[in-house]
Amino acid sequence: MFPIRDRRGRTISFGGRLLGDGQPKYVNGPETALFQKRRGLYGLDLAREATFRGARLVVVEGYMDVIALHQAGFGGAVAPLGTALTAEQMGALWQLSPEPVLCFDGDAAGARAAARAAELALPLLAPERSLRLASLPGGEDPDTMVAKGGPRAFQSVLEAARPLSEALYGLLAEGSAATPEGRAGLRGRLEAAARAIPDRALAGEYRRVLLERFFAASRRPGPPGGAPWRPGGGGIGRPAPVLRVQRVPVDPPAIRLERARNLLAILIRHPAILAEVEESLAGLDLPEGDCSRLRGALLAWLADADVLDFTGLMDQLASSGLGDAVAWATRGAGLAAAAHPEAQPKEALDGWWHFFGLLRGEAELIEDRAEAQRMLVATNDPAAEQRLRRLTEALLFLRSGEADQGADQAT
Repeated sequence: MFPIRDRRGRTISFGGRLLGDGQPKYVNGPETALFQKRRGLYGLDLAREATFRGARLVVVEGYMDVIALHQAGFGGAVAPLGTALTAEQMGALWQLSPEPVLCFDGDAAGARAAARAAELALPLLAPERSLRLASLPGGEDPDTMVAKGGPRAFQSVLEAARPLSEALYGLLAEGSAATPEGRAGLRGRLEAAARAIPDRALAGEYRRVLLERFFAASRRPGPPGGAPWRPGGGGIGRPAPVLRVQRVPVDPPAIRLERARNLLAILIRHPAILAEVEESLAGLDLPEGDCSRLRGALLAWLADADVLDFTGLMDQLASSGLGDAVAWATRGAGLAAAAHPEAQPKEALDGWWHFFGLLRGEAELIEDRAEAQRMLVATNDPAAEQRLRRLTEALLFLRSGEADQGADQAT
């Protein structure tokens, strides 16, 4: 039997745990005006004091786990009262810590519990409220882990805990097939997860992070089966001779920054092309600072905008505190013609892919083009065909030397 106390240390009920096999594993006292299972957490009163002194707030499965962790020095350990986490319990956790750690078993049941917790948490997240997820080794729980390996064993689990924004992709991608249908389903789940977050700025950041991982994973070589298509000759849809690819040295930082500035300036001046280049933009390696912040804001705005117009984009960027970054990106010196307001849509799009090719590099363009070819063969989607054409053009420009000549206007 375990006394259950409220956050002030007053006993409000008792809980029991079955020793050995059988169900139910946990039995608590009846619901009363003072005791509701969905609101309480075992060990909350002790964890409240410990977290005030700097301890990490950790949510584990059961009463015995909490007791073992407290004895091992982890005074911030708590547990639900024999049920899955509830929204009320999440709120109680966030009153003690802005980023509690949820610790799950490393088996399939633990993965399901983590996914349920993430689904519950998403509509409750805010810039000042998040979670970290930790996974135990298979067959272990905190009680047995500290008994075998001492406090250091569990400390290593806490140190490996990942922010929800990083762990969420793996939870949603679990079991997704490496097919066009599977990838489309996964993308839908990723975007739905981001939409569940009420804070629009935070939702936009989650969408950007999730889609960056999705696009990066989509560019990896597909499963074996069928002869791979190798770019470098022939037309779209036809095999080409194998080329020897040599990675060129990374551009000097100042040149790369100017190319990134031009690429972003084109999108700022001509936001209507964002929908076509979203995937390539999300996966592009851009310099940190203003470039990364502008890219994140553009992708977040794209997710929510009803109309891709210049005025709406500028309002969003200004409200996000990016006015200085916009002024830097669109300043006249060194700006390509495609980034000027009077450029025609086709000129802007051609210019964008031109700078994308310069920034992406030959070896990566070849990988992108091969993946686009696989997607076209699998789906016969006009969007896939258009992406393949654009990647082909960017690669040809890069190889012909025209890319370097055209870059003179942006360096």
